[in-house]
Amino acid sequence: MNKFGFAALSLIGAVVAWRAPEAKIDVAEAFNNMQEQIRGVAKERVTAMDLDEDGFVTKSEYDKSEFARINLQNKLKFSDFDVNNDGKFNEEDYFTTLSIRNYQLLVRIAKAEEAKESQNAKDAEKADKTNSKDKKK
Repeated sequence: MNKFGFAALSLIGAVVAWRAPEAKIDVAEAFNNMQEQIRGVAKERVTAMDLDEDGFVTKSEYDKSEFARINLQNKLKFSDFDVNNDGKFNEEDYFTTLSIRNYQLLVRIAKAEEAKESQNAKDAEKADKTNSKDKKK
Protein backbone atom coordinates (compact mmCIF):
# COMPACT_ATOMS: atom_id res chain seq x y z
CA MET A 1 0.00 0.00 0.00
CA ASN A 2 1.36 3.45 -0.85
CA LYS A 3 1.40 6.74 1.05
CA PHE A 4 -2.20 7.51 0.11
CA GLY A 5 -3.50 4.38 1.78
CA PHE A 6 -2.22 5.44 5.16
CA ALA A 7 -2.61 9.22 5.00
CA ALA A 8 -5.81 9.58 6.98
CA LEU A 9 -5.00 6.89 9.53
CA SER A 10 -1.50 8.24 10.09
CA LEU A 11 -2.91 11.68 10.80
CA ILE A 12 -5.41 10.25 13.27
CA GLY A 13 -2.58 8.33 14.91
CA ALA A 14 -0.57 11.53 15.16
CA VAL A 15 -3.50 13.35 16.75
CA VAL A 16 -3.88 10.59 19.33
CA ALA A 17 -0.13 10.29 19.98
CA TRP A 18 0.47 14.03 20.45
CA ARG A 19 -2.16 14.53 23.12
CA ALA A 20 -1.29 14.32 26.79
CA PRO A 21 -2.08 10.91 28.33
CA GLU A 22 -4.75 12.36 30.61
CA ALA A 23 -6.29 14.58 27.93
CA LYS A 24 -9.37 13.53 26.02
CA ILE A 25 -9.57 13.69 22.25
CA ASP A 26 -11.39 16.79 21.10
CA VAL A 27 -13.11 15.31 18.07
CA ALA A 28 -14.01 18.67 16.53
CA GLU A 29 -10.48 20.04 16.93
CA ALA A 30 -8.85 16.87 15.57
CA PHE A 31 -11.29 16.82 12.64
CA ASN A 32 -10.59 20.46 11.79
CA ASN A 33 -6.84 19.83 11.95
CA MET A 34 -7.20 16.94 9.50
CA GLN A 35 -9.15 18.80 6.83
CA GLU A 36 -6.15 20.25 5.00
CA GLN A 37 -4.47 16.85 4.75
CA ILE A 38 -7.69 15.16 3.64
CA ARG A 39 -8.12 17.87 0.99
CA GLY A 40 -4.61 17.14 -0.31
CA VAL A 41 -5.22 13.39 -0.37
CA ALA A 42 -8.48 13.90 -2.27
CA LYS A 43 -6.79 16.15 -4.83
CA GLU A 44 -3.88 13.74 -5.39
CA ARG A 45 -6.08 10.65 -5.65
CA VAL A 46 -8.67 12.15 -7.97
CA THR A 47 -5.92 13.58 -10.19
CA ALA A 48 -4.29 10.14 -10.37
CA MET A 49 -7.59 8.36 -11.14
CA ASP A 50 -8.90 10.92 -13.66
CA LEU A 51 -7.29 9.38 -16.74
CA ASP A 52 -8.99 11.65 -19.29
CA GLU A 53 -8.36 14.75 -17.12
CA ASP A 54 -11.95 16.01 -17.31
CA GLY A 55 -12.21 16.62 -13.56
CA PHE A 56 -14.35 13.54 -12.92
CA VAL A 57 -13.60 9.92 -12.15
CA THR A 58 -15.87 7.39 -13.85
CA LYS A 59 -16.47 3.86 -12.65
CA SER A 60 -14.16 2.58 -15.40
CA GLU A 61 -11.35 4.95 -14.38
CA TYR A 62 -11.90 4.11 -10.72
CA ASP A 63 -11.76 0.35 -11.34
CA LYS A 64 -8.43 0.75 -13.17
CA SER A 65 -6.83 2.61 -10.26
CA GLU A 66 -4.91 1.24 -7.31
CA PHE A 67 -7.22 3.26 -5.08
CA ALA A 68 -10.15 0.99 -5.86
CA ARG A 69 -8.30 -1.80 -4.04
CA ILE A 70 -7.11 0.47 -1.22
CA ASN A 71 -10.58 1.93 -0.73
CA LEU A 72 -12.13 -1.53 -0.74
CA GLN A 73 -9.79 -2.53 2.09
CA ASN A 74 -11.17 0.51 3.95
CA LYS A 75 -14.73 -0.57 3.08
CA LEU A 76 -15.26 2.22 0.57
CA LYS A 77 -16.61 1.55 -2.88
CA PHE A 78 -17.28 3.66 -5.97
CA SER A 79 -20.88 4.35 -4.93
CA ASP A 80 -19.65 5.89 -1.66
CA PHE A 81 -17.94 8.63 -3.67
CA ASP A 82 -20.60 8.92 -6.41
CA VAL A 83 -23.06 10.49 -4.00
CA ASN A 84 -25.52 11.74 -6.65
CA ASN A 85 -25.46 8.46 -8.63
CA ASP A 86 -24.48 10.09 -11.92
CA GLY A 87 -21.74 7.54 -12.65
CA LYS A 88 -18.83 9.79 -11.71
CA PHE A 89 -17.35 11.80 -8.86
CA ASN A 90 -15.02 14.75 -8.51
CA GLU A 91 -12.47 15.96 -5.97
CA GLU A 92 -15.12 17.55 -3.74
CA ASP A 93 -17.16 14.32 -3.62
CA TYR A 94 -14.04 12.35 -2.71
CA PHE A 95 -13.05 14.90 -0.06
CA THR A 96 -16.52 14.86 1.48
CA THR A 97 -16.61 11.06 1.70
CA LEU A 98 -13.12 10.87 3.25
CA SER A 99 -14.01 13.65 5.70
CA ILE A 100 -17.15 11.87 6.85
CA ARG A 101 -15.29 8.57 7.28
CA ASN A 102 -12.48 10.20 9.24
CA TYR A 103 -14.94 12.03 11.48
CA GLN A 104 -16.73 8.74 12.18
CA LEU A 105 -13.40 7.12 13.02
CA LEU A 106 -12.48 9.93 15.42
CA VAL A 107 -15.85 9.60 17.16
CA ARG A 108 -15.32 5.84 17.57
CA ILE A 109 -11.84 6.44 19.02
CA ALA A 110 -13.19 9.03 21.45
CA LYS A 111 -16.05 6.75 22.53
CA ALA A 112 -13.66 3.85 23.05
CA GLU A 113 -11.46 6.05 25.22
CA GLU A 114 -14.46 7.19 27.25
CA ALA A 115 -15.53 3.58 27.77
CA LYS A 116 -12.00 2.64 28.84
CA GLU A 117 -11.84 5.58 31.27
CA SER A 118 -15.24 4.64 32.70
CA GLN A 119 -14.14 1.04 33.18
CA ASN A 120 -10.88 2.18 34.80
CA ALA A 121 -12.85 4.38 37.20
CA LYS A 122 -15.14 1.47 38.09
CA ASP A 123 -12.15 -0.81 38.63
CA ALA A 124 -10.46 1.80 40.85
CA GLU A 125 -13.64 2.26 42.88
CA LYS A 126 -13.97 -1.49 43.32
CA ALA A 127 -10.33 -1.74 44.39
CA ASP A 128 -10.83 1.09 46.89
CA LYS A 129 -13.84 -0.68 48.42
CA THR A 130 -11.87 -3.92 48.65
CA ASN A 131 -8.92 -2.13 50.29
CA SER A 132 -11.13 -0.34 52.81
CA LYS A 133 -12.84 -3.63 53.75
CA ASP A 134 -9.41 -5.26 54.23
CA LYS A 135 -8.28 -2.40 56.49
CA LYS A 136 -11.38 -2.75 58.70
CA LYS A 137 -10.61 -6.43 59.36
